[in-house]
Amino acid sequence: MISAQYKLDETSIFRPIITAASKDLVSFAKYLRPNDDVHVELKNLNQAEKAFILAVLCGYHRMYPNQQVEIKIGKKFCKLISVPPLELIHKPRFFLNLQLTSRCNFSCKHCYNQLKNKHLKNPDLSLKAIEKICRQFLAVERARDFVDISVYLLGGEPFLHPDLPEIITMLSRIKVNGLNFNYIALGSNGLLVPKNIDLLKRARDLFESFSVQISIDGDARIYQQIRGRKIDGALQALEALKQANIKRYINCTVSRLNSSCLEYILELCEKYGAGPHITPYVPFNDDLEALTRSEWETFKLYLTGMSKKWHIGSCGYGRSCAIGWNGTSIDPEGYIIGCPRDPEVMGHIDYISLMDNKLWRTKEEGPFLFYERCGRFMKNDIAGEIKSVNLTSGCKANAGSGRI
Repeated sequence: MISAQYKLDETSIFRPIITAASKDLVSFAKYLRPNDDVHVELKNLNQAEKAFILAVLCGYHRMYPNQQVEIKIGKKFCKLISVPPLELIHKPRFFLNLQLTSRCNFSCKHCYNQLKNKHLKNPDLSLKAIEKICRQFLAVERARDFVDISVYLLGGEPFLHPDLPEIITMLSRIKVNGLNFNYIALGSNGLLVPKNIDLLKRARDLFESFSVQISIDGDARIYQQIRGRKIDGALQALEALKQANIKRYINCTVSRLNSSCLEYILELCEKYGAGPHITPYVPFNDDLEALTRSEWETFKLYLTGMSKKWHIGSCGYGRSCAIGWNGTSIDPEGYIIGCPRDPEVMGHIDYISLMDNKLWRTKEEGPFLFYERCGRFMKNDIAGEIKSVNLTSGCKANAGSGRI
């Protein structure tokens, strides 16, 4: 039996005390392993703490529906046997992240572009370079192994690229060896969405599937603290997309500053008919404090238990990483970076083709683990290997695995 008490500390993160194992503040998720039956006794908890723990355990039960989960609260026992299981089989997309531009009208504390792109000589990928990259990507041998082949248009702020309308038209027409892009997504802070709604409607009609991902990291106070702007523009963008019947997602990067805002984000998803895309903040400066590995593992279970309507697809949610396996990324100067959040440069499009096998993991190697790539920057406070269920192999922009 695991006896546990949770308390809310000054950073708004629930920290458990596992009395049967240690007096230290360690992650409850450490004791929730695949293929294990779970029996947990909860003592002296308020309603908010009980709700949190129940959500974590519901998340575990949805990930591993064949396991028994039994909770003791006071003198009563409750078996979680009616929680709907997640679909454990998910076919990841073969995807290309195009960081079209380093230009942006925001200056967010957690943005990786401020670290990588502040010294770039050329702020925009050219239309000619984009077409070259896309043709090479469609010609990659393993592209035929995937049902969906996707492009994510990222920034900076993509609407600030001077050739965005031409880029969208080109992507709708390009075809290589019978393959084309059947899913297009655009990631934005939302401020310029209403102004460009006609362009987005045209994109909606050009592609088999098209979506816009709006970044919102918390309620009005937290949003302004992280992004230096009021939240109104992002909410107006979601409303405009809803009225235009354009598929939409909310992207939220989780740190200690906003980890308590999950319910607010899911309420926005419900209100605007948007899917959630939630990823951990990977630390690169001191402006925000990242979750530790154990805190992220617990948060994932909490997220799964809270979000019963959607299949959450995000970087770090599963066990594996997409770099060199089912996706890659190009920065505004043409450097192949694997992932927008990982500092490693793998080459440049002027000197190596995306068709070069050196850029891709072999079937024998298999995909990287999340904690081998950008997750390696998160503080490791877990002894032994994390055995998270591998629900998806998506990366930063893989918001399209959610359901609306």
